[in-house]
Amino acid sequence: MFVFDNGDIVPIQESVVAPTNRSFRYGDGLFESIFMQAGNLPFWKDHLTRLKQGMQLLKMPWMEYWDEEDLQKACQELAVLNKAEKKARVRLMVYRSGGGLYTPTSNVPKIWMECKPLKQHTFLLKKQGMRLGIYADIPLCYSFISPFKTNNALPYVLASIYKKEQELDECILLNQHARVADATYHNIWGVKEGKILYPAISEGGVAGVMQKVLLDLLQDMNLKVEATQLTVAQLKNCEEIWLSNAVHGLEWVSFFEGLTYRNHWAAKVSNELAERVEMITSI
Repeated sequence: MFVFDNGDIVPIQESVVAPTNRSFRYGDGLFESIFMQAGNLPFWKDHLTRLKQGMQLLKMPWMEYWDEEDLQKACQELAVLNKAEKKARVRLMVYRSGGGLYTPTSNVPKIWMECKPLKQHTFLLKKQGMRLGIYADIPLCYSFISPFKTNNALPYVLASIYKKEQELDECILLNQHARVADATYHNIWGVKEGKILYPAISEGGVAGVMQKVLLDLLQDMNLKVEATQLTVAQLKNCEEIWLSNAVHGLEWVSFFEGLTYRNHWAAKVSNELAERVEMITSI
């Protein structure tokens, strides 16, 4: 496997993390998980926009020599080298390069990227719904960095361990008010009486790229959408529960807290999303 390591494409065994690496020591960085199909990155600009915004808040400058087209070409080259030309998941990570303890000696960032093939991938709705649970041990709290995917993600790691122990497909994370904030790998949505509800960004979850894509799509479909403070009781009372992320699009929940759910609107939205992605990636 090959990776992109600060300007060079090298075999992964040659990409070494030093003990002084600030991402390794402190989680001092950000990352993006990006979908690629046939060399095209349909949500590329949205990912870079979020990454740049997060870097600005973390006091890391976007380096002028990081040409966006060159980074995209590096993604495409990695896809070929790693035999992931058809469909792939790209992980793009930036981290602060300086040494030091909590106080860095430099704010100059470095960049690292990997590309792995995706098998049996589709944006069309899967026949099998997901089993959803709740992880409540570590509440999420809103801050100016909570909307971004930082390299320090322990609540999500522990929630994922809990999910595996409970034989679930996904877990909700709650905020300090015991309201729905996020899920381990997804943003979360509920459909009630024709209205699509999702936790406002002030509830502590990540501002997902697919969340943004779907909000634009739902508006085009003339569907009612509301960012809200979503309680577990309100979510349980929904007719449908959706999960979304940038790599897998929209997925549906079939089982949550002893209740079963349908996927009528999820199927319609997934079909529209799949058509749009296909149109973008075939250009």
